[in-house]
Amino acid sequence: MDRYGASSRWVDIGSGGPADVEWSTRSNVSWLHIEPSKGLIKGDGTTDTRCYLTVDWDKVPPAKGDKPYYEAEGAIIFTTSDGTNVSIFAPVINYPSIPHDFSGFIEGDGYVVMEAAHFQHNK
Repeated sequence: MDRYGASSRWVDIGSGGPADVEWSTRSNVSWLHIEPSKGLIKGDGTTDTRCYLTVDWDKVPPAKGDKPYYEAEGAIIFTTSDGTNVSIFAPVINYPSIPHDFSGFIEGDGYVVMEAAHFQHNK
C-alpha cells in the first residue's frame, strides 16, 4: 500500500466448517487499521464478512537515512474462538508528500496512469 494508491484493501473472512466461530483482530502497528475488527462467522456461511484495511499515513514513520521513502510491513492478527490464529501482512511504502508546484504524473500501487492526450513517446 502507498499513499497514492487505493485507499483501502480488503480481506474476506468466511466459514471453514460446521461450527460458529467468533473472531477478533489487532494490529501490531499503530498506523494499520481493520474494520470491522470483530465478529461472528456462522457455520452455514451466512455471515461471511469483508474487512477493510486502511493506513493512517500521518502515523507512518517518515524516511530515514539514504532512502527517499519509508518501507515497512504491518500485520493484522486474527484470533478465533476455535483456536485458529492467522496473520495477514500488509507492506507499505510511505513516499514523501508531493511539492505543491509539482507538474506531472504520480506512481501509485506500482502504476503510472495518464490520459492518452499526455502521451509523447515510448522509449
